[in-house]
Amino acid sequence: SFDMDLPDMTQMSTISWADLLRKMKAEIQSIGYAQMPTITASRKINLEKAFSLVPADFDPEKNKKRSLLIGCNYSNTSSDAFNAEIKASHDDIRSMKDFIVNVHGFSDAPGLMTVLLDDGRHQPP
Repeated sequence: SFDMDLPDMTQMSTISWADLLRKMKAEIQSIGYAQMPTITASRKINLEKAFSLVPADFDPEKNKKRSLLIGCNYSNTSSDAFNAEIKASHDDIRSMKDFIVNVHGFSDAPGLMTVLLDDGRHQPP
């Protein structure tokens, strides 16, 4: 089970980005996986700042929340030499979509949310 002992995410978080990444890494390793959580952005991020999906000064009258959710199961990579299939990334995307829409008020309207999945039904990544 994923128990990262995080605060109520509907309130302002007090965990930093760096601490969140460390907790994620520890949880991933505790269940036997070697993946490393990463963060990528087009702007400089202070990893010691509190984690937040929406800035404290976000003004919905001036700004729009946009999201890009990408899930790759890599189901067509099986061979005797190489198997990169991931079993639950599509489920993770559905859970994340539910979380950001219902907890953080993101819209799932076209143009505001893009979902890319390698499932044959969505736009592929």
